[in-house]
Amino acid sequence: MGVAHARVGVPLSLYLESFGMLQCLILEEILSLTEVQQHWEALMRLVLKLTTLDIALATEVYHRSQIQDMDRSLKYLELERKTLRKQLDQDALTGVSSRTSLLHELQDSIERASKTGQPLVVIMADLDHFKAINDRQGHLIGGNMKIYVAIT
Repeated sequence: MGVAHARVGVPLSLYLESFGMLQCLILEEILSLTEVQQHWEALMRLVLKLTTLDIALATEVYHRSQIQDMDRSLKYLELERKTLRKQLDQDALTGVSSRTSLLHELQDSIERASKTGQPLVVIMADLDHFKAINDRQGHLIGGNMKIYVAIT
């Protein structure tokens, strides 16, 4: 029942209040029974124990359901974050690292070289008339040439 209430958005306070009302109704009914007067105290303690346990279990199930929903949401958001990060870091057409990604890698490399004392070499190349290659050979060939140049 706690899972159903959590899924439809019943506030926990309302949920707990209904348990309290149920508890009171049961206790009032026991008090109205004259044939069990000698056992009232024992019956009331039993009802209080049972309903308190029921309330505790229902609250735990309610919270567990909400935590599971949040966990699913976090996993979905993490997958979305990874997808967006990949889109940001890589050119969709060529698969080459984006400017943002390259600058991040360069910053990491500079920090690592400065900590370790290892030398760092950065080489940049600009291919003249690259548009002409794309126009003549097509973007697929031009993109592959960019990848080849970036790797070598």
